[in-house]
Parts: sequence; C-alpha cells; structure tokens
Amino acid sequence: MLRRNGLKTLSGKLPLEEKTWINKPVTDPKCALCVLEDAFSGGETTRLDKSGKYELIRQIMIMLGNEFTLEEMPSVYITRAHRILKKASGLSDPFRKAREICNKVGQQLALNISQRAKSVEGDFNRFKFLTQWSIVANTMDIRTAGTGYKLTSQALSRRLKKIFDEGLAVDETEQIYRLVSLSKRVLFVLDNVGEIAVDRLLIEEFQKLGPTVVAAVRGGPLTSDATKDDAIAVGFDPSKIQLITTGPDTLGITFNEMSEEFRKEAAQADLIVGKGQANFYAFCQYRNFFQGNVVSLFRTKCNIINRLFGKNVNINVAVIVKAK
Repeated sequence: MLRRNGLKTLSGKLPLEEKTWINKPVTDPKCALCVLEDAFSGGETTRLDKSGKYELIRQIMIMLGNEFTLEEMPSVYITRAHRILKKASGLSDPFRKAREICNKVGQQLALNISQRAKSVEGDFNRFKFLTQWSIVANTMDIRTAGTGYKLTSQALSRRLKKIFDEGLAVDETEQIYRLVSLSKRVLFVLDNVGEIAVDRLLIEEFQKLGPTVVAAVRGGPLTSDATKDDAIAVGFDPSKIQLITTGPDTLGITFNEMSEEFRKEAAQADLIVGKGQANFYAFCQYRNFFQGNVVSLFRTKCNIINRLFGKNVNINVAVIVKAK
C-alpha cells in the first residue's frame, strides 16, 4: 500500500490529488430532467389535480429555464423544485406519511443491526460493519432517485439486505477509521429519515473512539431529509449527541442558506462526515470551505456519479474527499 499524509491508500486506488472529481461541479445537463421527474412524481402523491400538476411542472420549468447552470449543485435545483411543490400543494410536509414509515423501518433495522454488531469481533471490524450498514441505509430515500415515493416497509427491508450483500465498491474505511480515532471533534451531516436511526449506531461507535460528535440535520422537512424531530423520534439523545441544523429546508448542504451554527461547527471540526449523494456534491465542489478532513458515505443514485468511480451501476461508497 502507498502512504500519503500519514494515511494508507488502498491498493489500486488513486491518491487523493488524482481523484479528478474533487473541486469540480458534478452537475450534468441530464440533472434538469431528474429534477422535473422527481418533482412530478412527488406531485402525484399530493392532492394536486391534473391542472395543478401542469402548473407545478410549468413553474419548475420556468425556474430551471431562468436559473439552471452546470456550475451549481443539482441539489440546489431539487430544493427549489420541492419548495414550489410545497407551495402548490399547500402542504408544509407533503411526504409526512412516507417519512414516518421510514423512521419506523429505520428503528426496526437499527435494533436488528445493533444486536448483530455485538457478535462482530474487533473494533475495526465492528466499525466497518456499522459504516457499511449506514451506507446501505442511505437507500432509505423516498425521492424517485432512491426507493420511490410509494415505498413499502417490506420492499425496503428486502432491498436493504440485497444492497448490503454487495459490499463496498469504494472502500476507504481503514483510513476513515484512523481519521475518526485521531479526531477530537467530528461533524456528522445526516441525510434521510429512517436512515438516521442506523447512523446513530455509527455515531455511537465514533464516540467510543474518543471524539465529540455533533450531528447536523435540516431546519425543515424537504422530501426525505431529516429534521431534529426525526432524529429525536429515532432515538437521538441531544444530551449525548448535540443536534444542529445545516440551514432551512434544503436538500443536503446549500451554502447560500447555511446556518451560522453549522458554519462555526464546520470551521472547528477535525473531521466532517457527510451522508448521501447531495452532501457528496457539496463536499466535492466546496471541500476547501471545510477546515478539517472530509469523508463521504453514500449509495450512488445515478450514472453521472457512478461514472466518477468507474462504474455503470449504483454502488456503496466510503471515500475520503479531503485529507489534511
């Protein structure tokens, strides 16, 4: 194995400076089509009639026509599209029922994983086991790119087991384990409802290695992204894991709407861990904003991102985006 900045790089993996996607926008022209499809699928689950759906798509097309560029993250446009959907439907949380289902499934899944983790021997092996399940749980995304808005708990549970069996296509967990062990303060950016129940197990494993962990959620519901209420519902104890918000109702991190508490925490954390593809967008494009080491844990959702890792199917990824 090669060594760089005191960190091992896995045999056959590119050194950090050769990960060509770092510091570059990952938006593709096809992202506009994904935004439209996602918003339309979401609109079908609300009370909108045919004319309402037409108006929804018309407004989103106007937004994209006026604002879409390849220099901004795709998540920015999905955020704007879903805010249009919320306004059009008159619902502050159009996917409340689906979000509640995800949280319940996540709690059941986390209980099972917690029991299984007890039989995993060795600190690193247990760390990797929980990291892999945290990544697999990233599939608990009620957006079209994930499981779909009409998910069922039975279908979701079957899919998660199948995805876990795939393993990690990009596996830098050994280096990530060392980064966590060397850190005093970790900022863990959460992603989806349900998924966060499994993330809690991984965060608790982080804490066993020494660092203080602060978890960041959204300031309001948007698609499947988790809020403080969701975190508490699945077992987060604010007295043990501090909860902050990244900003308002955004998909992932949006820099022009970032909360002051998140900016402060990002500036002092030794390690920032982000769940989900939307946060991966932000970490790639704005990694120099973060002062500490940066790690992404996620399940890819489209071929645009798959191709960054030389794949043509969705994969499980544990990757270092920035190492000091």
